[in-house]
Amino acid sequence: MTTQEDSVIVIHNSMKLYRQIRERNPNAKLVMHMHNAFEPELPDNDAKIIVPSQFLKAFYEERLPAAAVSIVPNGFCAETYKRNPQDNLRQQLNIAEDATVLLYAGRISPDKGILLLCRRSKNYVP
Repeated sequence: MTTQEDSVIVIHNSMKLYRQIRERNPNAKLVMHMHNAFEPELPDNDAKIIVPSQFLKAFYEERLPAAAVSIVPNGFCAETYKRNPQDNLRQQLNIAEDATVLLYAGRISPDKGILLLCRRSKNYVP
């Protein structure tokens, strides 16, 4: 049986909610699951934080040096994206077999790094 002492509250991407819970329950075991680079406004310098990328790990470690920051990458099923020999999408779209194809899947927002991707891809896209 799980007890209150065993419980951990995982807060998804909300520093405001973290602060509210911490104020109401100073002894609660809290973990932040951050997907964005928000300036930290946490009452705990030694917060536990989960992030999906090295970029966000470095971001939070710089701002909260005493925090325990861990990377848990966003997952996907590699089998779904396996190359299919029957797939003629390049031919349908008139893309040469040796052409580089870049795919971005995400919200178009500066904090997602899309501007950096566009700048860097100029070296690879004709």
